[in-house]
Amino acid sequence: MKYVYSLLAIAIVAITITDASLAQTRKGFEVGIGPGLLVASGDGESDSGFGAHLTLGYGIGERFTIGINGAAGIISDDEVDDDITASVGGIFGRLYFSSPEKQGRPYFTFGGGQGRFEAEIEGVSVEVSGPSGMIGAGFDYMRAGSKLGFYGELNYNVVNFDEVSVGGFTVNGLDIDIDYIVFAAGLRFRLQ
Repeated sequence: MKYVYSLLAIAIVAITITDASLAQTRKGFEVGIGPGLLVASGDGESDSGFGAHLTLGYGIGERFTIGINGAAGIISDDEVDDDITASVGGIFGRLYFSSPEKQGRPYFTFGGGQGRFEAEIEGVSVEVSGPSGMIGAGFDYMRAGSKLGFYGELNYNVVNFDEVSVGGFTVNGLDIDIDYIVFAAGLRFRLQ
C-alpha cells in the first residue's frame, strides 16, 4: 500500500507542476464539513447510514486542491447486535473544471487511504480495516470574494479489508472487498 501512496503523491506533484495558474486566487487553506450518507455494499448486500464528512485542504492553484478527508457513519444491520460504525478516509486531490471566477465549479476528486468498520456480533467485538482507493465528483458554490460556500460531493470508495480483529485476536492477509459510496453536502470555509 505504501507504493500506492507514493504514486499518488507523485501524481499530485506532477499535476501541480503542470498547472500554469499556480499563483492565482484559490491558493490557501480550506475546511469543509457537513452531513453525509454512507452506503456499504459487498457480497450482494447493501446497508446505509447517516454520518459526517470532513475535509481539510490546501488550494495550490486555481484548479487544484490537495488535502485529507474522512467520512464516518452509523449503519443499521439486522444481523449484528449493535449498529456498525463505518469510516473511510485518507488523502485526496481535487481537480476543478472551471476557473475560480465562476460561482459554481464542478470538480473531479481522487485519493487513497483506509477504510474500517466496527461491530458487535454475537456479543463479540469485531474490527476490520484495510486500504482504500477513491474517485468521485462534486460541485462547489461560492460567491466571488466570499470565504464561505457550499459543496456537494459523491465518492466511490473501494476498500480491501486485509486485517480483522475479533475479540482481541487479529488476523492479517485477508482479501475482503467492500464498496463505500459517500454522498456529502455541507459548508466549505476558505482561510486565505
